[in-house]
Amino acid sequence: MSTKDHTPAQGFTLLEIMVVMVIMAIGAVMTAPTIGRIAEENSLRVVTAKVVSGLRKSHRQAMVDAETVTLPGSLSLLIPEKFRIETTANEIVFFPDGTALQALLIIHAGHGRHSKVSINPFSGLAQEIK
Repeated sequence: MSTKDHTPAQGFTLLEIMVVMVIMAIGAVMTAPTIGRIAEENSLRVVTAKVVSGLRKSHRQAMVDAETVTLPGSLSLLIPEKFRIETTANEIVFFPDGTALQALLIIHAGHGRHSKVSINPFSGLAQEIK
């Protein structure tokens, strides 16, 4: 009787590969909504930063030019269409002495997500409220 050296086949079976693919697909489906939410939250932060930056620029302009600067309350030029700004004032006004009319802006991004920006009437500075 002859004995052959029989070595097992190397590699993976089709079934093993398919099981791994199914596990990877389940993981991808579970993480997709989280990645989308992170991207939306990041875009809200970017828009809020742009609004604050624009308001601070207008504040500086009022002091440098020694003229009152008045902006519409909606600030629709600063934000993409998918966002909406709600404000406590019809106009945002910065005075040459560095003061401003007090205002609170709420930037809505949908799905109940929003950020708030406050304009301090004494310093005229705009800042995000955390």
